[in-house]
Amino acid sequence: GFFGKNRMNVYEVAYQGSTPFVILISMENYSSVVFSKDIIIVAITVALWIFLAAMLSLYVISRRITDPLVEVISAAKDYSKGRFDTKIVYDGVDEVAELARAINDMAASLKHIDEVRNSFLGNVSHDLRTPMTTISGFVDGILDGTIPPEQHEKYLNIISHEVKRLSRLVTSML
Repeated sequence: GFFGKNRMNVYEVAYQGSTPFVILISMENYSSVVFSKDIIIVAITVALWIFLAAMLSLYVISRRITDPLVEVISAAKDYSKGRFDTKIVYDGVDEVAELARAINDMAASLKHIDEVRNSFLGNVSHDLRTPMTTISGFVDGILDGTIPPEQHEKYLNIISHEVKRLSRLVTSML
C-alpha cells in the first residue's frame, strides 16, 4: 500500500453535484476485524442516540397536537352543560387554532341565544301570568260571592276580554 504494511487504507471518491471529494481513512496497526467491531459499536451508539432523539421529538410533537384538542373537548363538554363562558386559548395559525376560534365564536353565539331565550321566556311568562291572574281573581270572586250577582256580567266581560288577549298572545308567539 501507499503507507506501508501496518496500515489499513480506505479510499472513496464520491460525487455530490458536480464537486468531487475524496474520503481517506488511514489507521496504523489495525486489523480489519477490529476496525469492523469499532464501526459496529459506533453505528449502534449513533442509532441509539438517534432513536432517543426521535422518541423525544415524537413526544413533544404529539403533546403539541393533543393538548389543544383536549382543551377543545373540555370546552365542548362545558358548552353542552350550558356553561358558555369557557374560552379556548390557543394561539397559532394552524387548523387547531382555527377550530378553537370557530368554537369560541359558536360559544358566544350560543350564549347570546341563551340570553335572548331567557329574556323571551321571562317576558312571555309575565305577559301570560297577568291576564291569568285577572281571570282567576274574577272567577274566584264570582264563585265565592265576593262579586255581587248584579256585577257578574261586567266581570264576565272582563274575563272574556282577557281570554281573547291570551289567545292573541299565544297566536303571536306561535
